[in-house]
Amino acid sequence: SDLCVNDNITLSSTTFGGTWVSDDPTIATVNSSTGVVLGLNPGKATIRYVVTDNVTSCVAEQVKEVTVHALPATPNVQIQTNSSY
Repeated sequence: SDLCVNDNITLSSTTFGGTWVSDDPTIATVNSSTGVVLGLNPGKATIRYVVTDNVTSCVAEQVKEVTVHALPATPNVQIQTNSSY
């Protein structure tokens, strides 16, 4: 998935009871329960959805790579006045 700095996307899973985790929260953070990913800095981060079986303690996970893109340079807008007095 791709997003820009300061944008967010929502990841979801049909398996309930898991936790969302980012491997690099300096690039992208993820809300551990909602799956909302926020792009913070340009780069790539791996988002994992981890489910642990309460009986066996076995762990399963799904991985999603996200790429955060830099914002373009802020345009410089100037106002010019034409005076004919």
